[in-house]
Amino acid sequence: MGFKPVSQTYPYVKWLLYGHGGSGKTRLAAGAPKPVWLDSENSTETLRSMGPPFSEIPTKKMRDYHDPDLIIKDVERLIKSPLCDTIVLDSATTQLYSFMGAYVRYEYSKPRSKRTDPYKRFEADWGHATDVFTDLFVMLADAPIHVILIGHERIYRSEEPEDKGKITEIVPDVTPRLRDAVTRLVNVVSYLQSIPNPTGPARRRLYLNPTSIIESKNRYDIQETCIENPSWDNIFGKVLSNHG
Repeated sequence: MGFKPVSQTYPYVKWLLYGHGGSGKTRLAAGAPKPVWLDSENSTETLRSMGPPFSEIPTKKMRDYHDPDLIIKDVERLIKSPLCDTIVLDSATTQLYSFMGAYVRYEYSKPRSKRTDPYKRFEADWGHATDVFTDLFVMLADAPIHVILIGHERIYRSEEPEDKGKITEIVPDVTPRLRDAVTRLVNVVSYLQSIPNPTGPARRRLYLNPTSIIESKNRYDIQETCIENPSWDNIFGKVLSNHG
């Protein structure tokens, strides 16, 4: 009937990695097995600056897409390709904006008589773009491949006079409609923080379990609240090695 025990299924990583600019998200994601990058934030240049083997990671700019079928077909090929074990979308929100811009530019570059809808409104375009990415994320959730969504942080601060400016919450910066699709996709949400070190390289700290202000989660029962100077192996190595 197609059923099998959970213990016999492979725990593909579906990961939302978010943090502030310069925290090292690109470098951390680049340590995943056989990554391929869908780039909307010029992270290609970060990978180039890191040198081999990172500078050899296959990438494609999101501005190359204007047709949703092109995105879906490329992702379907990557899922089946032996050259790709991990799809990286950098970043989830900017990918949506980038596709939205490409789609609108393409649609409105055509003569009015050849447009899909000559009176299409911007709001409808935006809804269309969100629907495309919702479908994409649902497909990726079930795909036999690792997926990393890189995101920005959104920081909330207190407005109360006695705590004015104090950080009250740090969450992924994902649009409300996209959040539902992302929530269905990921099984790990983690926050990467870079801590300046006056005597050496900055320390990086990855939060895998929530704190009083940081939103995070993991479905792998990783016990540590945070991991110092994280890498793919010291985050997921034990989980994945137990499954061959």
